[in-house]
Amino acid sequence: MAFVGVLGLLLIWRMKQIVKIFFRAKKTYGKLNLMFLSKISDIAGRIPFNKQEYEAEFEEACENSYDKNVTYILSQYYLGPVLLWGLYAIVLITFAMVNSGYTIGFETDSVVDSFVILIYVAYFVSTLTFLPALIDRWPRAYATSVRLEEVLNLEDKVIKSKSTDNPKRIEIVEEDVSWQDKGIWAERREISQKFTLILKDDRIKVIMSMILLTISTLCMVYAPEVAGNTVNLLSSNVNSFNDAGVYFNLALLLALYSAGYLLKLTPKRIMGITGEKVAYNLRMKLFDGIDVVESGFIQENSKGLIMSRLNNDVMNIREFVSSRFSEIYAQILSIVLVIVLMMMTDFRLSLIYLVILPIYVTSFSLCDYKSKDYYDGHQKHLGRLMSYFERGLANRDSFHEKGFKKINQTVIDYYAKSRNITNIMEPVTTLLTNVSNITVYMAGIYFLSVGEIQLGTLLAVIMYGQLLTKPIKKLSTSMASIETAFSSIKRIFAIIDYRK
Repeated sequence: MAFVGVLGLLLIWRMKQIVKIFFRAKKTYGKLNLMFLSKISDIAGRIPFNKQEYEAEFEEACENSYDKNVTYILSQYYLGPVLLWGLYAIVLITFAMVNSGYTIGFETDSVVDSFVILIYVAYFVSTLTFLPALIDRWPRAYATSVRLEEVLNLEDKVIKSKSTDNPKRIEIVEEDVSWQDKGIWAERREISQKFTLILKDDRIKVIMSMILLTISTLCMVYAPEVAGNTVNLLSSNVNSFNDAGVYFNLALLLALYSAGYLLKLTPKRIMGITGEKVAYNLRMKLFDGIDVVESGFIQENSKGLIMSRLNNDVMNIREFVSSRFSEIYAQILSIVLVIVLMMMTDFRLSLIYLVILPIYVTSFSLCDYKSKDYYDGHQKHLGRLMSYFERGLANRDSFHEKGFKKINQTVIDYYAKSRNITNIMEPVTTLLTNVSNITVYMAGIYFLSVGEIQLGTLLAVIMYGQLLTKPIKKLSTSMASIETAFSSIKRIFAIIDYRK
């Protein structure tokens, strides 16, 4: 409780500074939009412009945005080691209390007491891991809400449009630069190639991050095996607390968990900066790609259709590269390693978890196939919504409230349909997880009662089961970000690869 109190004070003191940094980063997006819109307007009006001057100014705005966002990313990562050092103290104090014979009130032997206490400590440690994510998300949400409120406060000062809502003008259908339709497997393969192309400049950093994540995952996956051996030592000898092997295993557990946690920090930092670099490169490529899009297209259609790539799709890809990509890699790797080590621990209990894996894979594939069109439609109509905003800013009389509400409702419908499909995975995963866990508990208790396995073996399998189901659940919640990133890549490269 003392540690949580100190950590809370640290968060309150530091969060205000982080919010200020993010506000400065957020303001750079306005400059990028202004430069982007200026070039589009000149092309649409066939106005000659100094390309070198435009590119130099836009590149300066991109670099400013990159620097501010990198500063924001680096301002958060000191909390990880602070959190780990506090957890070190909690774990060491707990071990000392267990070693001194402290119990938590159950009338059982010291082995069970120790096991229960360690489970509580593990649960407490895993619960605190949400704090780094909170430090990243809360400033974003707060800054965005403040900036929206600044605009909404101007509502009373805006002159209402005097135009009538002509039904023929409410539905404005515009042509957009679209990706060529292909089969789902051909499309996925090409999107993967485009994604590889995006990361080409930072290939070495990405590979280094994946290597560190692999080592981190190996440490976390091997820890249950050590925990199981420790429990076996405790249960096999009354004087086991005087056994040097027990303390060696406890020290090894601390080393594995700490190494597994610390090795995740560097890849997170690398991928965060890589995401900003990817956003920087995509902005520059989009800025150059506008030259190829003919002026007639921009004259006939809204500039917002192109601006939406800058404001929405680039941000989606940046977010995916910064956090989701490394998380998904670690989750898949964890599933594979857990299956291997679980099979080596106890083949019979492992089969219960292995039986449900094909159901997971089938569910993922079906959700991916069914939701693809809805995610593409959501990104497309979100671009139309932005173009409607852009038209209203340029000419208030061309903005129709009914037309905006209609497009807005369309965006909401596509969003709901896309999420409804991918959200099915979460209850399916939870159901399968609960069924498999209960089955393993029943089978494990039976094998334990007849003396075919030891308590430590059952504990290790249960911990491996938790390690297996946790990344599967995370993968089910990551489907939305994967589909959104795929749709954004398609829209971005529809402009970059545009040919007359």
